[in-house]
Amino acid sequence: MRFDHNETYASALKKIERRHELTTWIGAAYAGYVALLATAPGARLPPLVSAVILTLLIAGAGLLAYARVNFAYYVTVLSREIDAGRLAPQSPLAAPHAEWPQPAEKAYRATLLLIVVIGALLVLGAWQAAIECTWPTRALLKLYAHCAA
Repeated sequence: MRFDHNETYASALKKIERRHELTTWIGAAYAGYVALLATAPGARLPPLVSAVILTLLIAGAGLLAYARVNFAYYVTVLSREIDAGRLAPQSPLAAPHAEWPQPAEKAYRATLLLIVVIGALLVLGAWQAAIECTWPTRALLKLYAHCAA
């Protein structure tokens, strides 16, 4: 996300506040994945898939915390400057404030990507576990083992 050329301090503050608020919902998605991993469906996943998902969840949570804290910091800085009267809410953004908080944005986008990757791994792991447990698959594996011997 970027600020427009005619962006004001008030509109910039709203955009950053909104991004900060959205991190709550991303955190809820991560919490849902942790709950799924800790319950019966997660227990049936292959151990390697569970380990990869857990690693990605921890990395995503760290990135999410980084993004959330940085967006909150930018909101706090701009709010204090506006409240102190050093910045007018309707004035255009000046050079030091005209850049969108890129490190926080990159971390935010990485958390979104990790949500998709973790979801895909959960689905693939669940299907792998389901396929391995079905009668035809077990019968075919026994037949293959018998023919290969």
